[in-house]
Amino acid sequence: MVSALRKPGVEILAEIRRWDPRWADTDMVSGLIVKGHEAGGRIGEETTFILVQKAVARSRLPVFARGGIGPHTAAAVLAAGGAGVVLDNQLLLTRESPLSDAMRARLSRITPDETGIIGDTSDTAWRIHERPGFKHVRTLRSKIDSAEGVDVQARLSGLVGWTDPMREVLPLGQDVGFAPGLAERYRTAGAVLTALREAAREGVRLAATGPILTENSGVAAAHGTRWPVVQGPMTRVSDSAAFAESVARAGGLPMLALALMRPGQVDTMLAETRERLGDLPWGVGLLGFAAADLVKAQVEVALKYKPSYALIAGGRPEQARAMEEDGIPSYLHVPSPRLLAMFLEQGARRFVFEGRECGGHVGPLSSFVLWETMVTTLVDELAKRSDARDISVLFAGGIHDARSAAMVAAIAAPLAEVGVKVGVLMGSAYLFTKEIVESGAVVGGFQSEALGCDGTVNLETGPGHASRCGVTEVARFFQ
Repeated sequence: MVSALRKPGVEILAEIRRWDPRWADTDMVSGLIVKGHEAGGRIGEETTFILVQKAVARSRLPVFARGGIGPHTAAAVLAAGGAGVVLDNQLLLTRESPLSDAMRARLSRITPDETGIIGDTSDTAWRIHERPGFKHVRTLRSKIDSAEGVDVQARLSGLVGWTDPMREVLPLGQDVGFAPGLAERYRTAGAVLTALREAAREGVRLAATGPILTENSGVAAAHGTRWPVVQGPMTRVSDSAAFAESVARAGGLPMLALALMRPGQVDTMLAETRERLGDLPWGVGLLGFAAADLVKAQVEVALKYKPSYALIAGGRPEQARAMEEDGIPSYLHVPSPRLLAMFLEQGARRFVFEGRECGGHVGPLSSFVLWETMVTTLVDELAKRSDARDISVLFAGGIHDARSAAMVAAIAAPLAEVGVKVGVLMGSAYLFTKEIVESGAVVGGFQSEALGCDGTVNLETGPGHASRCGVTEVARFFQ
């Protein structure tokens, strides 16, 4: 079929949902559309951010990105070497959209997290519009999950529609959450496309010419480190003073994971850290959702050794404020734009935007979707304020090398331009270093398992409780 279409000169693009080495060197198609996990309709496990990196690095074909695309993430695709982007859900509320007034009214209030997945992301999954009251979606998912070898696409036949979401299945991606803002700002599809092209080019220009993620730039100046890089706290991994020393001496900011350690264990680890690192900056990672008595006891021990910074996972502004009053500047994970505006109002000034691509516990939104919404929200909030230079932001989730960092620089360019301090937080990337084994933070077998891993999977213990892990026998057994 492909050959027949190409004879009259038709240009063919192949849409892929996971990387296959056969696309590395083929003349069967003219380009690739990589469709990420966050897109609507049929999807795989890998997000647009990850697929773009793989395809651009491994294929000689032009690469177009679909899923999670907005003005800032379009800049990231160009920075990575991509040829362009694909829009769909983002245009649903523009003037030209054929949706009814009733559907427009319903989608005008939609947010990126109002989607769900039915089927298995390793093969047959679909991302669709879902809210708590959608009984028809719940029933469909139950039937699909309980059947062996079910054909999800066949089950959806006759159910997909765009008139009544209470009875029909809408194949919407997380980027439908961009539609209300884009329609409000630009009104027409043409204006959206023009604005997106201009923003993408400007983001790349600023990233290429400005001091974003360069030596001594962004958060590096505030942290007292050479590079604007923070090593993310990893439970039972970054609890080694020797490993923290290697990160600090290489110019990053190490974070020791206190996790659920008892006070005596914390004391031993931090005493060695202070002795090894001397005046070099370092920080501690706390679990803001852990038992209050335990966190209080950990903080009391930490104050003895005066860490330079803290990072509170699942934390609240009052927790960060208490740490700051004790002289420890503290970062908070922020999983949604609504919380970002609230945290700013409550005095928080240091944030981590961590996408679903990260290792360990993950939130619902992919890096592209989260970063796009957070940058847009923060730029809008700062237009009303005068304290941009007091704000620090760490981007996290799928960042590991020059290409991924360049993509972040393009996304973060509008923030850096107004004075926000920008940096990246990396965790999993450190698992592949020689120092992490030499320091005893992990054993060689752990690293070997990571090196042999060609994919990851999210293991869910319940709604909102998911952890990203390597695809191992234990993960298969869990599923």
